[in-house]
Amino acid sequence: MRAEQYHLKRLDSNVISTQSEEIRGFACVKNEIQRLPYFLNYHRALGVDRFFIIDNRSTDGTRRFLLSQPDVHCFDCADSFFEGNVEPPRWTNSILNVFGDGYWCLTLDPDELLVYPFCESVNLKQFCAFLEKAGADTLATNFVDMYCDGPILKARYHTGLAFVDFFPYFDRSPGWTQSAEGQYPPVLTFGGVRERAFWNGRLRKPMPPCLTKVPLVRWRRGKRYLVVNHLISEAIISDVTAALLHFKYMPGFFRRMESSVADNDGVVEKGLEERGVYVAALAKNPKLTLRNPKSVRYRDSRQLIELGLIYSPRDYTQFANTEGHRKRPTVAVGAGVRSGDRTTISDRLDRRRDAKTSPMSLGKRSMRDRRSAS
Repeated sequence: MRAEQYHLKRLDSNVISTQSEEIRGFACVKNEIQRLPYFLNYHRALGVDRFFIIDNRSTDGTRRFLLSQPDVHCFDCADSFFEGNVEPPRWTNSILNVFGDGYWCLTLDPDELLVYPFCESVNLKQFCAFLEKAGADTLATNFVDMYCDGPILKARYHTGLAFVDFFPYFDRSPGWTQSAEGQYPPVLTFGGVRERAFWNGRLRKPMPPCLTKVPLVRWRRGKRYLVVNHLISEAIISDVTAALLHFKYMPGFFRRMESSVADNDGVVEKGLEERGVYVAALAKNPKLTLRNPKSVRYRDSRQLIELGLIYSPRDYTQFANTEGHRKRPTVAVGAGVRSGDRTTISDRLDRRRDAKTSPMSLGKRSMRDRRSAS
């Protein structure tokens, strides 16, 4: 079959393996040449075998880069992202149902890095095997929004280097929860640093962003994401929870937000409303800085467990301890070159692939606790 629905056209000629053990990555991108090299390398090291990426008519070299990658399958779509791939995400559902059926599928944006408990020593294949043995087919995550030390508009980043080396800070407060009874997941988290900085703690329209996503799913034909990948049509959600380190505030942030709003004039969509909030806030205060005295510098997945941002139940902790001792640990999220460190990113990524291990993890309360809360 071919993913021809919704005007998707495959552009590459790379062979697609039929090995059922593969873990497959999915994304939709536009003008992401800045983030994609590290995004792909990070998740390759974590354990993703191949990627299926929809390019929404990029103009910055993104498509050329994707077509040069032997483990990437690239699809063209010229339609409006906000009209066709949000509520519901028709493009993403289409490509998942064609190329994800029967596989563990990781669906992300290129500014997101998956971190689950003890990902520094447990690779994604091992992690998915644990989820499957426990009877789960879905992993719930929350955003941990990452930011730099100074003003958003003066952020710096060098393509290919570790995101966290440039944006190492986050808020220890996970936000607030709201019941979504009868939906998957049944509890959603809102707020976080974006509410603190842009909504000023006021719960009024537009609502602050939803921080909950379900990016890792054992996909079966007929499943559907309902609102991007915040909600899904059916799921058996793991008690292990994880995080998506979210690197939204990279160089060019204001220009991208402003362009999105202008290019979709007349389209009513919550993501566009959110972008309008960012544009207004930064236009009013170009020196807006997210770091404050309560900000925390990222260390590793254990730190996130200690802070209650991700959750590792006892059986998974025992599993991770057993699996982790079978091999040397992988390097953590910050895999970039530091001062005095002559080990290149390529060297480190090669070691990760050789060790078949994986790099990051985040979570929070168990899903049992969430269900009782709702």
